[in-house]
Amino acid sequence: MAIASNEAFSGWTKTFTDPRLCAAIVDRLTFNGQIIETGTASYRLAHARATKTKKPDPGTPPDRGQPVTKRA
Repeated sequence: MAIASNEAFSGWTKTFTDPRLCAAIVDRLTFNGQIIETGTASYRLAHARATKTKKPDPGTPPDRGQPVTKRA
């Protein structure tokens, strides 16, 4: 099983608000597992944050980047 996260384990309490539940989840996920830290910035996260600050063009779908063309 592979699990990817942009958040460090210490930040998982933002998602799993109960500290005991969060500790149990991290414990079970990491038991006998291998943790690989890439140390790279997330392109998807940076792209999502950049697009969130821009106002979308009404004729452009948010995930395609090309204007919508109407057929006759």
